[in-house]
Order: sequence, then structure tokens, then C-alpha cells
Amino acid sequence: MRRTKIVATIGPASRDVDTLERMVTAGMDVARLNFSHGTRETHAETAQRIRTAAERAGRPVAVLQDLPGPKLRIGELREGVIELKPGEHLTFQCGSREIGDHDHLPLGWPGLPTAVTAGGFGTGARASFLCSSAFRFAVIGFPRRGSSRAMRTPCAGAFGSPPS
Repeated sequence: MRRTKIVATIGPASRDVDTLERMVTAGMDVARLNFSHGTRETHAETAQRIRTAAERAGRPVAVLQDLPGPKLRIGELREGVIELKPGEHLTFQCGSREIGDHDHLPLGWPGLPTAVTAGGFGTGARASFLCSSAFRFAVIGFPRRGSSRAMRTPCAGAFGSPPS
């Protein structure tokens, strides 16, 4: 009895019923749909095609809906790029469209401050994130009591404005 499950990501090149049927016959147990791309209608159609292919092949296939998390996109920076040394502090202006600088970095997602706590993330474990290449930070506090828009963090790394 096989104990390993085969998970295959389904995309434009593999979403037709004949291809899916061949994948099920070859051993696919789980069809993963990446909800970072595509529309609700396209995913519903793909799920139905997976069910059709599984029925034709005579095997059950699970459908995994991979939901995207929030995207932490930085906003425009006055100098285009800022370089932070380890231990320097930076305030994230969450949900802000203001132009950022060496001390303030605008982030598109306004919900970040409610998703983290000072010194922790969610359950209270120390927050440490690795984004893009070598940017690492931990939340050390909120600059204004009850602020829902800003967080102070010790940082290291380089940041650049998104391409125009």
C-alpha cells in the first residue's frame, strides 16, 4: 500500500479533462489550485474538470484550494531605495500612500498591525519574517498607543520602490 500522496498544481497547461485524466491515471491524489491566480469562475470550472477526470479514471482525487495570504507590498520611497543596517529602527505605515523615507516605510496592507503583537505574532511567539531576499524584522512596539497603522521594528536590508 502506497503511503505517499502525489500533489500536482493545476494550471492553464494541465486543466483540460484529457490531461487531468492522464494525471489521475499516473497517480495524482491531490489537485492543487493556486488561488493567487485566476478567477473564481475559472477555479470552479477546473474543479469540475478534475471531478470529471477522476470519475473517468475511476479514482478519487482531492482538490486543494491554496489561498494566498496578504501581500506586503511597499509603497513609493522618496529616494527610490533605502538601506538599513542591523539594529536600525523603521516604522511601517500600514495602509498608507505617503511617500516613504529612511524612517518610515509605507506598506499596502492596513491589517498588519492587528495580525502581530509587540514581540510576537499571533500566539505570542517572537515575530520574525523573511521577505524577498534578506529582509528580517521583529515587531518591538507601536509608536502611538492604540495605533492601527504603524509598527516599530529593528531591521536590516535594502528596500526599493516598486517599478513605475
